Amino acid sequence: MSPGNTGSAPPPADLNELRSELREAAEPERVPELQRLFKTGPGGYGEGDVFLGVRVPAVRVVARRHAGLNLDGVTKLLRSPVHEERLAALVILVRRYGRGDEQQRQRIYNLYLGSMAHVNGWDLVDVSAPHIVGAHLLDRKGAERQVLDRLASSPSVWERRIAIMATYAFVRAGDCDETLRLARVLLDDEHDLIHKAVGWMLREVGKRDEELLVGFLEHHAGDMPRTMLRYAVERLDASLRAELMAAGLRRTATVGASDPGQNNRRSPPSANLIRPAASCPALYFDLPPPQRPYRRRCRVDLETLLVHLYFLVDEWWPKDPSSRAEEARPLAVAVAERGP
Repeated sequence: MSPGNTGSAPPPADLNELRSELREAAEPERVPELQRLFKTGPGGYGEGDVFLGVRVPAVRVVARRHAGLNLDGVTKLLRSPVHEERLAALVILVRRYGRGDEQQRQRIYNLYLGSMAHVNGWDLVDVSAPHIVGAHLLDRKGAERQVLDRLASSPSVWERRIAIMATYAFVRAGDCDETLRLARVLLDDEHDLIHKAVGWMLREVGKRDEELLVGFLEHHAGDMPRTMLRYAVERLDASLRAELMAAGLRRTATVGASDPGQNNRRSPPSANLIRPAASCPALYFDLPPPQRPYRRRCRVDLETLLVHLYFLVDEWWPKDPSSRAEEARPLAVAVAERGP
């Protein structure tokens, strides 16, 4: 605190105090749940991440209390192995960026780009990318936005998610072009976290300009992963939503049949490939007692089952027409338990 300060400003933030407060707010019993949610096990996208069990609102409270932490301290926090500490660092950076002058914002932006290896969780990306990367590039055009193309083509799923989530700032400002452009770039991405992020941003485009979204989907539905398309159409009218989903199915089937090399997703089940036997137009399964008693017995039309399976698990029916109904039983149970 400077000598001329009257005492109204908060005392200098201390990194050790911040870490201590996070641990005081921790709920260790939540750690297993968080480990499952963020897939921290071997082979998961969050493998090895460490959680204290602090709830997000509590992290935000602690971060606000230590918003004056200097950039060296924030950098140390951001490079911590503890997830909640990295989240607190990003909350501080977002707050500081929004209130900083141009020089401070440039420093924070540079720090963020240099620390992306530690912005390694979907929540960490989503809480920061629009407010730092997106906000910084909002009024910049041309070469300065090329960083988004570099991130979108990165082998890191987190950098690719940063690229598309950064465009949220543009969409909020009424500029949807960058979102649509990057969505095209990421159409063939294999990671579910990118499918969800792109679908989410397309949905946000639709909130501002539904006609623009529908035009994009009419052209690209067949090329989009099913999760991405479902997220994108979520807020559309039910009939339009169903039409776009069906258009995606038809186009995927057409592309897959005409030129398999152009589409690495297998064609959807065909009614000509597998039909219910005339003597058995429907399958009946006795289900274990569900939470809803009226689902005690389930009648599943085979062709309807195939369509539902396609939408629910995005897996194609086996190509062998001799597949037996018994093979469908566990999948039919899953459909019945999920319901419409």
